[in-house]
Amino acid sequence: MADALRDGGLVRHTLVAFAKLGRHRIVKYRLEGQNRTATVNARWEQSGGGWRVGAVDLVKVEQSQPA
Repeated sequence: MADALRDGGLVRHTLVAFAKLGRHRIVKYRLEGQNRTATVNARWEQSGGGWRVGAVDLVKVEQSQPA
């Protein structure tokens, strides 16, 4: 994931989707850099100390399109 955004750093992030799955929450983020965009899913788990990320999956990496 870091390689996908290394060239220009993180420019913008967007929450794309949210789902409740039992005691977990799945959140899809779009991370936009200067030259590439990455889409990731984060699985949040509730523990005694609050919410924490249990896993992060890289869904796809795309070249950014100029506006």
